[in-house]
Amino acid sequence: MKNLIVVCSLLGISMGLFAQSPSGKWSINMGYDHAQINDPFSSPLMYRAHAIKVGTHYQKESDVFTSFDFALSIGNSQPVNIGQRTATIIEDPDIYGERESFDVSVNPLLSFVRARASYGIGWEIAPHHFLGAALKAEHTYTGIRLDDWFYTEAGLSAMYHGSFDVGAGNLDLDVQLPLLAFVVRPNYSSDAYLPELSSYYLTYVKTAGKVVGLHQLQHPDIRLTYHPSGNFSVGYHGEYLRYQEPGPVRLLSNQVFIQYNF
Repeated sequence: MKNLIVVCSLLGISMGLFAQSPSGKWSINMGYDHAQINDPFSSPLMYRAHAIKVGTHYQKESDVFTSFDFALSIGNSQPVNIGQRTATIIEDPDIYGERESFDVSVNPLLSFVRARASYGIGWEIAPHHFLGAALKAEHTYTGIRLDDWFYTEAGLSAMYHGSFDVGAGNLDLDVQLPLLAFVVRPNYSSDAYLPELSSYYLTYVKTAGKVVGLHQLQHPDIRLTYHPSGNFSVGYHGEYLRYQEPGPVRLLSNQVFIQYNF
């Protein structure tokens, strides 16, 4: 959870900096996040999350485009077609040969948290079209099997922002693609091809942290926001994650939200 604290700290620092920019536009949003996680390195099952998403967004458009985005998703994650389960944990016998057991709920109601923060800056390549770079930090924390599971990524991305006239309003398109990132994954595995030990908690692999490039990490990020007349907007935010080190992990997230613009 240390990484989640870092991401939340980025929110506070950035809001303090941007609060001094009255010409920019702030907004808050709320919606639904549907995510699917597949990490065969930890479990052969596909996990599906349903979460409430809240966030804030800032952007300033002139000759240079500046943006800041923070989103937090909280909800439930369950194996597809299996759902919530209960289990009984039986501990190893003590010196007197007695065992203790206790019941646990696998993937309870609150079992999925995602936090994401990004700051981008772009230069105008055509009227209302900008190309630049963004710094992004993202942390996903959930449960797979009876264990905690997480994915943390922080790095530099290419960024595009465009604004299009659509009907009586306008449509904003924001795209990010990581070029260089530092990725952290759990350093254990239960894969059958790894050495068999009495407890797979001891089957450590070199996954604690690694700097990777575009050839190892594909994580496109797209955001569409439609602004009709008035203070309210509607939007869609989608992410697809494909990371190969040391084993494949896939994450697909689709979010829809309503946004209020100050």
